[in-house]
Amino acid sequence: MLKPPEFKESRETQIVYDLMRQAIHRDPPLLTWDEICEATGKSRSKLYGAIHTSMKRLRRSDRVVVENDRNIGYRLRHENELSQCGQSAIERTRRLQRTGIEKMDCADLAKLTNEERARHITRKTVLELGLASTRPRTISNIDQMVIRRNNELTGDEMVKAIREALMPRK
Repeated sequence: MLKPPEFKESRETQIVYDLMRQAIHRDPPLLTWDEICEATGKSRSKLYGAIHTSMKRLRRSDRVVVENDRNIGYRLRHENELSQCGQSAIERTRRLQRTGIEKMDCADLAKLTNEERARHITRKTVLELGLASTRPRTISNIDQMVIRRNNELTGDEMVKAIREALMPRK
């Protein structure tokens, strides 16, 4: 049986990863572009892959979230800032979903075969459902419900309550 290939990180990736891990203990936990470029000896344009790999490795193995701080560098986020990271992800997702729906609305359903029309309608419905579940009002309602019942529920019960709140009522 063949042994799976072993992937080795580049020198730059290891340097960036080590710098990001050291930045955890700083106040503020910020790693500037100048520091990264100086430590690696590379320009910004040649470091994006190493930075992306380092951020992914930090998130997966060290459970540390790193985000781009535009034109400054990269900032490590604390636990109390992670819900804001989630909120910005929701906003990006909503923009993508709206764009997808707009593009799908350009199709002339009369020109599609039955199979293509069914697939088109399914995909558009999925996008619309995703858009509905990320509505700010829906999220706010769920937040209020969970916060009110937070002291009464365990973690699993809270997840179940959130799922129930997202499910359409009959």
